[in-house]
Amino acid sequence: MVIILNGHDKQGKGIVYQAMTQVIPGVMYAWTDCATTMMEWYGIDTKEESENMKSCIFEVTKALERIDVPYNECTSYIADVNNGLVDEKNIYIECNEPANIEKIRDFCEKSEINFAAIYYISEEYNIFDKCGSHHFDYDYIIDTNTTINEIKKICTEIVGEM
Repeated sequence: MVIILNGHDKQGKGIVYQAMTQVIPGVMYAWTDCATTMMEWYGIDTKEESENMKSCIFEVTKALERIDVPYNECTSYIADVNNGLVDEKNIYIECNEPANIEKIRDFCEKSEINFAAIYYISEEYNIFDKCGSHHFDYDYIIDTNTTINEIKKICTEIVGEM
């Protein structure tokens, strides 16, 4: 199963991922992993939590998207998981752009792999309409402005519907 996790920075991805993996164990993969790997090959510390580093990773990812590197790496990893070449049976993908999520959904449909897209947001910030992510038809939206136990309950309900 492929589960897309999308949301704005600092809105609760870690909490949602933690809650989901307690119900559906899986490995996390980010659309930007190929960019960070490439940057690390050149000795750049991508673990730095700064706006400059985020911008750099974003720009490298955008450049690599021109030749489909993130898509090819992501779908290759999905295929490895689906074919049992990786210990995990499920993959969580952090992907923010609706067009890229749609590409992954199409790949999963063609490959007959279960797919779900989850958007997480803290409604107190009400940024859903501001960040452009509303241009995708998400399967589930989780308000992270609640307790971890409530998020776990929501994730359990989501898994029951999958």
